[in-house]
Amino acid sequence: MVDPRVDPGEPESPRPPRVEDPSIAEIVPAILHSLGTLLSAKLRLLERELTGDVAKLRATIPLFAAGALMALLALGLAGAGAALLLGEWLGSPGGGLLIVAALYGAVALTVLGIARSRIRRMKGFLRTTLDDLKRDVEWLKDIP
Repeated sequence: MVDPRVDPGEPESPRPPRVEDPSIAEIVPAILHSLGTLLSAKLRLLERELTGDVAKLRATIPLFAAGALMALLALGLAGAGAALLLGEWLGSPGGGLLIVAALYGAVALTVLGIARSRIRRMKGFLRTTLDDLKRDVEWLKDIP
């Protein structure tokens, strides 16, 4: 009887020879080699990200130092000199001290706010590497 699924005008194509499945002894070294390659690539990526992030932090540190210096100035200089002048004008040395300290404190907070916003714009410290490592962990969990 003729098979209706096969066109009688076309010769049957020869079947490819059966390839034996690789043994466990062949698969394990290949997997270990692939994992080693993956981990070394991840370490190179981590090194590149660290280099870039440290450079950005290095540029931001002077802003923090300037903010800290302004805070010290607010505590030291505001209480000594300007409070005497404003105290005479207001009739209260304490009121003069509070006004000058508030001005220096506002400058310090502004500088620290600028530095903080620059760090936030870095879009996450080592974000690419951490995301890749999370994907790798999920992938390894799916392996039977």
